Amino acid sequence: SFSKIGSFCFKLSIVLLPSIFALSIFLILISLIIRIFETHPKKVISDKWNLALIIALIFIIFSSLSSYNLLNDLVLLNLPKEPFKDWSPFYSWIGLFNWLPMFLIFFYFQEYLSSYEKRKQICKLFIIGSIPVLISGFLQIWFGIYGPFEFLNGLFIWYQRDGGAFNVFTAMFNNQNYVGTFLNISLAFTFASLIEYRKHFLKRLLLILFTLLTTIAIYSTYSRNASIGYLISITTFINNQSLFSYLGIVTITVVFLFLIFRLNSGLSNFFDTLFPLNFWSSNSLIFTNFFSLTRVNIWFMAIKYILKRPLLGWGASTFPILYAIEKSGPDFYPQQHTHNLFLELALNYGIVVSAIMLSFVVMIFINAFKKYRNKIKIKKLIESDLIFDKAWFISSLVLIISQLFDMQYYDGRISISLWILITGLRKF
Repeated sequence: SFSKIGSFCFKLSIVLLPSIFALSIFLILISLIIRIFETHPKKVISDKWNLALIIALIFIIFSSLSSYNLLNDLVLLNLPKEPFKDWSPFYSWIGLFNWLPMFLIFFYFQEYLSSYEKRKQICKLFIIGSIPVLISGFLQIWFGIYGPFEFLNGLFIWYQRDGGAFNVFTAMFNNQNYVGTFLNISLAFTFASLIEYRKHFLKRLLLILFTLLTTIAIYSTYSRNASIGYLISITTFINNQSLFSYLGIVTITVVFLFLIFRLNSGLSNFFDTLFPLNFWSSNSLIFTNFFSLTRVNIWFMAIKYILKRPLLGWGASTFPILYAIEKSGPDFYPQQHTHNLFLELALNYGIVVSAIMLSFVVMIFINAFKKYRNKIKIKKLIESDLIFDKAWFISSLVLIISQLFDMQYYDGRISISLWILITGLRKF
């Protein structure tokens, strides 16, 4: 009975993850405690994948201990102490909570994702969980209902920011990049459901509508990361003829509405509120003079400081201080992270930790892909028989790629989703 309670709490936490995050965390904690009591420690330690994370965790803890000497080392590194006056080595221990709980999710939630049917169910729960995100965002950009809305003294917060002239879609998230990334998680799952329900007219119609609304929402975020993720999801599914026809319907619908409303000037403004045409005239997707981009300069600066303390790192929350030292001036704009997950790990905890985590992620993907291909070849299955595993792989890939150009990882909804997806890949 406890196993059923744990499983139920885990599933419900997926549905509530984007909309009622605090309650979702509470449910995850319940399911995690149950799994810890159900799992023998030897089973955790004997798993080679778990062992890699345990080694990384040991290095993170050792690096956190070494951060107590950072203030004394600043003189040797020719850096001023003044910018670090408000920084504390304790921040490195706080930063540990970005990793330890996620490692526990990987260690103990594999049972919840151990079969294709279990993963398929989680895929559909992610879709259901995305519905409040769409409702929140469209209330924001279509009806001008802005937040933040707080419940239970701020325990639950829906931000729904006023996006200004571009009417940016953020929904209940704090940032449009975060919501765009989260919607991309459910996008591939929606495509998989379209294939599964190709003979069910009503379900197919609802999923096409969901796909259309998700498309509008993603491009209304004006996020390059979200836009690229959307294109990756489509192009990796495009070889399926039936899905191609569904995507064609969505595209034709958008073009048809565009022509109708553009031919009628009285409806033009209305259509602009439905679909952000000024997105295409903005510079959101234009990559000019690559090496002058702020993000690229941040990467080079991060590498410079990684090489100054390569083995132990600088400690969590030090990047904003280092960036301020490096870039202080009249045009200074603060940056909170390196905009790359593995550079962030190297800067905070050292190259060893970053190398272990990078190798772990790459090998997880390679292993999952091999298992997926072997199931098709050996068991003589067709792609649609494993369509949700394909969607799982694509969503995981899109999510990890997005962490190479930004750091949505620091939003708990994104990091939890990422580690759930990685855990699922482990059980392919």
